[in-house]
Amino acid sequence: MNRRVARRCAGMMAMVLLLGGCGASGGADTPEASAISTPAAESAAETEGSSAAATTENTTEAAAAEETTEAAVTEKETTEAPAETETTEETTTETEETTEAPAEETTETAAETAAAEKAVSLEDIYSQITQQVSLNSPMTVPAEFIANYFGIDVSAAEDYLFVMSEMATSAETIVIVKAGGADKQALTDSLQAVIDQKAAEMENYLPDQYDIVSRSAVQQTGDYVWLVISENADAIRAVIEAGLQ
Repeated sequence: MNRRVARRCAGMMAMVLLLGGCGASGGADTPEASAISTPAAESAAETEGSSAAATTENTTEAAAAEETTEAAVTEKETTEAPAETETTEETTTETEETTEAPAEETTETAAETAAAEKAVSLEDIYSQITQQVSLNSPMTVPAEFIANYFGIDVSAAEDYLFVMSEMATSAETIVIVKAGGADKQALTDSLQAVIDQKAAEMENYLPDQYDIVSRSAVQQTGDYVWLVISENADAIRAVIEAGLQ
């Protein structure tokens, strides 16, 4: 009987040891352990994934912001550079034009001044004549009288001087016409008609004046057509020729 009891006790101890060994070795792999450990692992994995995603997203956003900033700076520099270049070119052009303009104006002014100085003043010439020669009661003839009495239209001429004696007994006449737009040949013919008319007036009544008229002739100097009928014709011609040079 003692042997039976001993065997039973030994068998029970063996079962206890066997069961204890199985529980120790299989505790970590039991469904309950897996069920407990799995959510924590998943939570940790999710946390790590979220952190990694957030870090990646932040890195991506920072890179995008940096690229946007660089693109904006580049675009601004690209936009501003041509504007600065254009402004510089415009300023340079304006400066050159401003610098050149006075030179051109100065040249034109000098040319105008030279032309004005070179321009002949018929009044000055006539003043010189009256200072050097004694004329017979001279009077300046208006354009209407010239047209009506001599048939000469001086309206197309650029300038003219027409002086004759008020005395019916004197054939003295001084005419200077700057042709301008007028026909110089037509003016020459018209002044020759004045000589012919004066000669006809004096031929039968004042032989001495007729002789003065017959020695006169129409002259041409450059753009000027002129005539002198006077007993002092040589002195008057000298003043006119000097003035028209």
